[in-house]
Amino acid sequence: MSIILFAVIAILAIFSIITNNALLYALVIILIFAMVMVVRSNLFVHLLIIATPFTYIATILLFNISAFDQEQFKLIAMIKIASFLIVPVLFYGYLSSKKFTLSPFDLLTATYLLSIVFYLPLGSATLSEKGTELQPLFFFIMFIYLGRFVYYRNIKISTYEKIFIHLSVVVVGIGVVMYFFSDYLSSMGLSPKGYSIISVGLTEQQFIGEFNAATYSFLFYATYGIVMRFFSIFYSAIGTAYFLSYALLAAFLNKKYLISLIILLAILFTLTTGSWLLIFLTILLTTSLMTNNMMLRNIIFFVIFVSGAYIVVKYQNIILASIQAGFLYSNVISYDLEIQSLAAHLQSVFGFLFYLREAPLGNGIGFRTGESFFVDVFGQTGVVGSTIFLLIFYRIFASLKKKYQVTKDKKIVLAVLFLIMNLIGSLFSRENYTFIVSYFSWIYIGLIYEMSRKNVVRNALKTPLQNEPIIYSDNLKIL
Repeated sequence: MSIILFAVIAILAIFSIITNNALLYALVIILIFAMVMVVRSNLFVHLLIIATPFTYIATILLFNISAFDQEQFKLIAMIKIASFLIVPVLFYGYLSSKKFTLSPFDLLTATYLLSIVFYLPLGSATLSEKGTELQPLFFFIMFIYLGRFVYYRNIKISTYEKIFIHLSVVVVGIGVVMYFFSDYLSSMGLSPKGYSIISVGLTEQQFIGEFNAATYSFLFYATYGIVMRFFSIFYSAIGTAYFLSYALLAAFLNKKYLISLIILLAILFTLTTGSWLLIFLTILLTTSLMTNNMMLRNIIFFVIFVSGAYIVVKYQNIILASIQAGFLYSNVISYDLEIQSLAAHLQSVFGFLFYLREAPLGNGIGFRTGESFFVDVFGQTGVVGSTIFLLIFYRIFASLKKKYQVTKDKKIVLAVLFLIMNLIGSLFSRENYTFIVSYFSWIYIGLIYEMSRKNVVRNALKTPLQNEPIIYSDNLKIL
């Protein structure tokens, strides 16, 4: 059977190259994935983690060699989502069906998905707009369940971490090559927007206005005469920064300090201030939520309060403009170039107050509010959908913290860091909910959540029940 499948794949691959047909390319990939999924289900998990972030640049490559046109783009996107998310969730859900048990969390996620279905036909958005805004609303839920299901594949959790950490090094390496050969790659149509002023065909003023998300990118301009941002295989420097932010946390907690330093430098060259702020807030909030030291917790909240007060004072013109506009997200071009990105994200957050007043029950799927994903959720599904959205985070966090109080396992800390990063990120951006940027964080959260729910670890002062397994985070069973 395997030989026949190999032969079919080989024939289709040859025809796809001869005819330069993207649908045949996609079919070859699907068949390869299907074969690995069935024959080596554990290996497929590794392949999924490695291959997912490359899907964007692979799509760009196929498009630029005219393997498909704009009309087929949506079909290619659907094939990608099916191959890398929907089918794996169904497949691993089937494999784990005998071990997987339902819980109140499943009722919560089912309610969230039903609220999305309810709001789907509402509103005046086009079908295309609804499809675009629908994807991030359910992607993260699907990835959480994928993580929960692959938990039962008995793969060491440390293996997932190692794959992701080393993948991030590969991404940085590829990005370095692309960074220094951006003009050549642009000539081949392989350079995403914004590698440099020249590669995107913008004037200096336009480039800094559109792509500058950090005040210190002017330092790079003053030093080198041109603004360059580190993109690697992603669609934007921001996407790269967020992807590497997850890798930085994973590498540091695994004591991979050299890799952590490499990732830090890569994030610096993305010129994305938001990622640094997100990492800083994530570490502070996670520490305050996981520690039992009240003094430390109070110090952290004081630091956050002072930082918030500083932002309010420094950027009061943006806040006042939002108040005058009735908190409605407005054009940020009127601001100085170096704070346009900040203005856009702050205004998006304040937009929550506008939609709370004007449309508390939601406007329907496809309604876009600005830069904030959480405000998008509220603007589309109202109080009900956004409340359930927050409850999903709370339910996972409560389970993880309860388990951490017993085990003190650093893997739980990493999962909480990912969870808090995604929650904070939802206020200011959409990057934590995009397919190729945040996928691993959600898979890992689901994996550790299932571990915390299924594993039985007794307090050290108590005696385990007779013949009851104590399962640690790397699936080591001690009877």
